[in-house]
Amino acid sequence: MRFFGFISLRLIMVSITLLVIGISVAVLHPDSPLPSQWNPTKDLSIDAPLTPITRVQMLRATRDGATCAKVLHAYGARFDELPNLDRSENCHIHDRVRLRAVGDVRVGPVETRCDIALRLAMWERHGIRRAAQAAGLRVTRLFHQGSYNCRKIRTTRGGADDWSQHATAGAIDIRAFGLEDGRQLALLRHWDGENAGFLRAAWRTSCDWFKLVLSPEYNSLHADHLHLQASGWGVCR
Repeated sequence: MRFFGFISLRLIMVSITLLVIGISVAVLHPDSPLPSQWNPTKDLSIDAPLTPITRVQMLRATRDGATCAKVLHAYGARFDELPNLDRSENCHIHDRVRLRAVGDVRVGPVETRCDIALRLAMWERHGIRRAAQAAGLRVTRLFHQGSYNCRKIRTTRGGADDWSQHATAGAIDIRAFGLEDGRQLALLRHWDGENAGFLRAAWRTSCDWFKLVLSPEYNSLHADHLHLQASGWGVCR
């Protein structure tokens, strides 16, 4: 019985090994039939359908400036790659870009990090666009209040000791959405207006791509913008 048990264990191990080899060949082979959006070794495509692998590809792109820029170029984003800005340990921009548009939507121009630009592009493609279509709208521009700002955190009680994510361009503030018909939906004026459904849908979908999002629902300091931040613990308020 012990002998047959040993043989069975060996067969299981061989089967698992062959399965792993087969999956590796299917993924890594240049002619792999696996679609790119399901292949964790392929670069992120902003236009591709979302899959569980999208997060893996996005994580790699946001952690490497060259990959990030490559992905944005493939999407047709308009931006300039700039030298890193190093003012101090607390105030700097690495993987610095001047962003002018994501897809067909104009932004800025705004100086920020490449990973912020990439998150904006994913939000525009898979969040804003769908929310706008559901509301019968078409967004053609994002109006911002800046990304890089060498300052400490602001609170309703005054200043704080910790540095803001804006000091390293790790966040961007969006104040309004420009529409194809020329209208501008500003958060300060329209958050509770006719197009409140679209604005709230856009806010909620931004939480899919940024790790900390603060809206006019949060406090008076954010009454006129969405604070979109690359680092955080999944806060969406």
